[in-house]
Amino acid sequence: MGGIIKLLGGLFDLIGGIFKRNNSPEMIKNAKERVTAGHISIMRSREFCMFSGVLSLGEITFTEDIPTAQTNGRDVSYNPKFLDTLNQQELTFIILHEAMHRVYQQIHLWQHLFKEDAQLTNMSADYVVNAAIIEAQEGSDTRTKIAVMPEGGLYDTKYQGMTTKQIFNALKQDKENQEGRFAPGQEEGNKALDEHDFDGA
Repeated sequence: MGGIIKLLGGLFDLIGGIFKRNNSPEMIKNAKERVTAGHISIMRSREFCMFSGVLSLGEITFTEDIPTAQTNGRDVSYNPKFLDTLNQQELTFIILHEAMHRVYQQIHLWQHLFKEDAQLTNMSADYVVNAAIIEAQEGSDTRTKIAVMPEGGLYDTKYQGMTTKQIFNALKQDKENQEGRFAPGQEEGNKALDEHDFDGA
């Protein structure tokens, strides 16, 4: 119990973060409180409590300089306006999403793929982490899940069990078969939930 209290104390300090641009104080306060609540629910979760330590690493910032969320493999940034569009389950999914990028060290491991095709690398990394979160909660009722993927997130069972590199190769082949374009209907669903700061890794 003492360790959890200590971890939470550090967490509150981290979420104080750095606030950029003209975010309203009320929006920042709300974002901070909701992210804190998401962290606590993850630490109490049977499926995801093992990631508690990861949540305490790096710096957490809130900024409108990014569309949604971002990690460089160490630090995490959130756009408070984006968080305001999510319910608590979706927000917790985003927190887990960023944590999983860090757990899998994707930002560091796949620098060479990013230089080859940034879009496909971002998509591949998201397919992996989204699947891990979704499949960890298989069999749970939606109402009892702590994390639900926001609309537009990347998930496809055909990539189940595949690595980021394997998914990258599959997407690259699909793109080449379509002469540099995605298949009809795939273009609308190829947007990652967040940004991956490979340059800042």
